[in-house]
Amino acid sequence: MRSGLTLPRLRRLSQAVFLGLFVVILCFTESRNAFLESDPLVALGNALATHALYRGLLWSLAILIPTLFLGRFFCGWICPLGTLHHMVSNIRSESKLGRQRIASNRYKRWQTFKYYLLFALLAAAFCGSALVGLLDPIALTVRSLALSILPSGNYALPVSVSLKQAYFAKVSCWARSSW
Repeated sequence: MRSGLTLPRLRRLSQAVFLGLFVVILCFTESRNAFLESDPLVALGNALATHALYRGLLWSLAILIPTLFLGRFFCGWICPLGTLHHMVSNIRSESKLGRQRIASNRYKRWQTFKYYLLFALLAAAFCGSALVGLLDPIALTVRSLALSILPSGNYALPVSVSLKQAYFAKVSCWARSSW
């Protein structure tokens, strides 16, 4: 039996660390999320929609450059949605055993639709729309956890433990004009 850090073990360790970091950042921040700021798709969508570069784009380049050389590096090693997807996909199913499991993981022709959708969302961003954030994996995970898991965690945990949730104040049009 081999021991030590093999590539699959190193990947699982990386996934666990980044998922834990994501949850901690989500629980203890109110207005900013480091994962959202370093998200390459949101950065690209923002740059296309505003026709300007911003500081967060540099963080996303730190993710994009290894991805260019290593493939799905971000999705497989860092992304919390990729980690959650990997965890759920490892649950054994009686309907997918042996050859059926291999066949279910093969590439299918309809999966090219995601590239057309990406192109359409980036074209919409170029026209000034921020639709990219609706289907972005990081933004989707933040919304899902912040709006469902964290509030339910507050009810499930004892009263002494409270998870911080983001508070969104309703701002009237009059208050915005004073900014």
